Amino acid sequence: MNYEERYRDVGYLAIRGREQQLIDYYGKKKADELGIKDFKGGAKSDTGTGTQLTENDIRGVAKDLPAGEVFHEASNWKFGPLAPFTGKKISRQLAAGAGR
Repeated sequence: MNYEERYRDVGYLAIRGREQQLIDYYGKKKADELGIKDFKGGAKSDTGTGTQLTENDIRGVAKDLPAGEVFHEASNWKFGPLAPFTGKKISRQLAAGAGR
């Protein structure tokens, strides 16, 4: 598949989504072990200066990427659910932009 057409490939979408779900799955597992209750995602960019939960400095899928939910759902469809969605939901992004 041509790289510029990658967003039309469900396999590409699913792999991107699974990458983020794996980061979140292992991050949540570590957060639970440490008793951390306010889990926001497994990458260091999710925890800021807080406890690093995984070795991932940045998310596989940006938290505010509009297609983030599409990646997540493609992963669920191809591989089965692994971790909850930790990005910004599209409906929240649309509502935030409505006042502009």
